[in-house]
Amino acid sequence: MEQLAGFPYSRIEFDREGSLYSVGEAQELVRAMENDGFTDLLVISHGWNNDSSEAQDLYTDLFTNLRSIIDGGDALPKEMKLGVVGVFWPSKRFAEEQLIPGGGAASLGDAGRESAEQALDDLAVALTTDSFQKTEEAQKIEEAKSLLNDIQGNDDTAEKARARFLALVRSLLPPGDHETGEGDPQLLDTDPEDLFHVLSAPVPAFRAQAGGGGAAWANQGPGTPASVSGGAAGLLDLVGGTMSAARHLANYATYYTMKRRAGHVGAKGLNGLLGWIRHSAPSLRIHLVGHSFGARAVTAAVNGAKTIAPFSLTLLQGAFSHNGFACQFDGNRHGFFRTVIDDGRVSGPICITHTFNDFAVHRMYAIASRLARDDAAAAGGGPDDIYGGMGSNGAQRLADGELNQDCNVLLPPGGVYDLRAQKVHNLLADDVIKGHGDVRNPSVANLLLRILQSAMPS
Repeated sequence: MEQLAGFPYSRIEFDREGSLYSVGEAQELVRAMENDGFTDLLVISHGWNNDSSEAQDLYTDLFTNLRSIIDGGDALPKEMKLGVVGVFWPSKRFAEEQLIPGGGAASLGDAGRESAEQALDDLAVALTTDSFQKTEEAQKIEEAKSLLNDIQGNDDTAEKARARFLALVRSLLPPGDHETGEGDPQLLDTDPEDLFHVLSAPVPAFRAQAGGGGAAWANQGPGTPASVSGGAAGLLDLVGGTMSAARHLANYATYYTMKRRAGHVGAKGLNGLLGWIRHSAPSLRIHLVGHSFGARAVTAAVNGAKTIAPFSLTLLQGAFSHNGFACQFDGNRHGFFRTVIDDGRVSGPICITHTFNDFAVHRMYAIASRLARDDAAAAGGGPDDIYGGMGSNGAQRLADGELNQDCNVLLPPGGVYDLRAQKVHNLLADDVIKGHGDVRNPSVANLLLRILQSAMPS
């Protein structure tokens, strides 16, 4: 195995359908586990990176911070022999610079063609295959771009252009099942004029307030930037318009494509790999960590067909529904991953970081709420909305006793948690995590250390 910040380290890569690129990588990992006698294996999945080098940078920074804490004297139990697995899979980042004022073509108040074109380019990257330039999908993207010349206005030409634009985006969505509360693709099956209207309206700014079970949200009124620690201001679409609606549609299609792919990687690829590892090492403690769409991938792995029995599950700014673990979130239906809780598939703690500073996650659920015409939820995405993200709000609508309410804030380095087995821990991170990608800092490393320390029998 390689070394990563002094930890034995293995890279495992999956393709977009969740198949291993190299069975040899997995075989080498299993051999190393047997030879080195690991007691614990930490498996981490990126979610929003364009390429493997960005994912590797995330892993390197995070585990370098973990190593620094350990070398500073806050050590792992001496009986623990820890190995690390970095998961790699083809994903597309949330273009977070487009969500922050002054940050790129789609900055605050810019509802122009350039930002809509960029959103379509992002969708093209999400759909990319080796032969993408020759595919029907590529042709549809180019046609959608050409329609941006005509979608604004009230005449027949503009109306037909909007209808065609929507039809193209709808046709690019991956087929298959969907999850209530995730922004179902069926929501696009509606009148184009109605849909463009609801997505053209400005999005009010909201502000998170410190809380226990999940972030509280306060309406600041339309057009009022939020006051958020770290200098970031509110949600971007304070101007709105037809181009803004077109951008929303393209971003939504990118989100849904990545969500589906993360599920394939987790339920098929990672579940299969970890099932093999569990069979080879029945007493091994497995710790799963996922960022963004990677949070969905590791959760899907736990929820998969093979029993992998992880000790811990850590979701860093998860890009899936905050109702994923919910018990009858609408009075009838359970969350898509409810079995993880009901069956006690994680023997130790489930830890979830969440913050309003994560504009990327919140924005996708605001769009989903608009598509659902959820007028009661204003911009959408808050904890009381059916459409809300794990990375914004933490896990919502759990049954009584499933949430550890005494452990509800992400602590700075040195902080010690009261972690409890088979409980969910929603950790508000407003003061620590400043954006969707800010998960490699010492506070997150400290959380991983405390989880590892909690794994040793007292």
